[in-house]
Amino acid sequence: MKIPFERTLVGAYRFALTNLLSIFGIAWFPFAIVGCVAVGLFYSLLPVLNTVFSTTMDKWDETQAVPFFSSMLGALALLIVVVFVAHAMVMVGLMRKALGQQPEPVYFYFSLGAPVWRMIGAYVLLLLLAWGATIAFAVGIGLIVIGFSRVSQLAQSIVTFVLMVTAIFGGIYAFVRVQFFLPAVVVAERHIGLRRSWNLGRGNFWRIVGITILVTLPAYIVFSTCLSIAMQFALAGHTAKLAAFNAHAMNGSPTPAEMREYFMTIVTVLKSSWPILVLLELVYFAALIGLSAGAIATAYNLVNGQSGDAPVVGAAKAGT
Repeated sequence: MKIPFERTLVGAYRFALTNLLSIFGIAWFPFAIVGCVAVGLFYSLLPVLNTVFSTTMDKWDETQAVPFFSSMLGALALLIVVVFVAHAMVMVGLMRKALGQQPEPVYFYFSLGAPVWRMIGAYVLLLLLAWGATIAFAVGIGLIVIGFSRVSQLAQSIVTFVLMVTAIFGGIYAFVRVQFFLPAVVVAERHIGLRRSWNLGRGNFWRIVGITILVTLPAYIVFSTCLSIAMQFALAGHTAKLAAFNAHAMNGSPTPAEMREYFMTIVTVLKSSWPILVLLELVYFAALIGLSAGAIATAYNLVNGQSGDAPVVGAAKAGT
């Protein structure tokens, strides 16, 4: 059940290029919600950040640190949850499109139906298994290393190195093999199929890695170039001030007043440029996840055909 490398890449880019409007139609609203939440959290943290940058080190104490870090961690946790749900939602919509379950064009998409919750459950279960395996390996390696420490320091060092390298590369291999086909299995076969995804990925690790690189790297290069150009335009009137601050920071410790001025400059730049930055992020993520969905769906259909499994896309379509 080898993934046809070239046909999968062609299928990924064909899907992305021939379904541009539907990809953006599926992705724009969920990712726009993410952008609005991120902007709202940033503005909600401005008073806390303003207090931090206006406080000298001799007046900084734990009573200020606790609300600062709790606010930052709370905002980060909320943003991660929103991104997680939005990603699962968009992936379900794109997988349905790529698998042929949604032949009509899509211009707006928002769903919290059973497929989305199955996708969220699959990702959560995968992360829990990854954390559980990490803890189990860490405990096991620790016990083995303690045992070898009684033999010799050299044996302990060698065993520790070998076990750590084996655990790291084994974890990467397992994660890559399971997660690649998981969205297609969840949508097409309508169940959280970690074992099924694992079986489909057998013997395809390096093909999956190569496909992932070739569908993500070009999009990242284009996005980075556009983002750099946009930031240069946004910072055009502030480059001298920021350069002076960076030069002073390299030669000594900036004063609270300088930190505050630097922070307010960045805020001013973000206030004037956030629409274009959000738009670039939206386009980038939509293109990235569209290419990924195209690659996964193409590989799933091709591998299913090789293995002799009956395609389940039609069954899934009938049930939606």
